[in-house]
Parts: sequence; structure tokens; C-alpha cells
Amino acid sequence: MFESLWVWSDTSAGRLMMIDGRKTLVSALVNGTDASPSDPRSETAIWGEGDTNSLVVVLKAIFTWRLDSENPY
Repeated sequence: MFESLWVWSDTSAGRLMMIDGRKTLVSALVNGTDASPSDPRSETAIWGEGDTNSLVVVLKAIFTWRLDSENPY
């Protein structure tokens, strides 16, 4: 796990996860607000798998700087 170079706090982005460079999960925060306990946000996600999957390709591009490092984990 590592911090991204991008600031996501002003977006509806939830979590970005890549496993083994071939499987990805991307979530988005929907509805509600973080500031309201009576109207909490929900989280929904999509996943992708494989070297040619668009989601995998995009996340690899976003995280290339970290994946190419000597000790990515």
C-alpha cells in the first residue's frame, strides 16, 4: 500500500487497488456526504482483470512510477 501522487479529496474517488499488476478494483463514493452522519456516503466499485483490460491498463499507467520502483511492496 502506498500514497498516490494525485490529490483525490475533491473527487468522488474511493479506493484504487491493483493486485499482481493484473487485477484492479476502483470504487467511487456516491450519494450522501462525508460530513453528515445522518446521510452517509455509499461506496460502489468495479473490477477488471487481465493485461488488456482497460481498467488495468489505466491503473498501471497511473501507478507506473511506483510499480517500477525497486521495492513496490
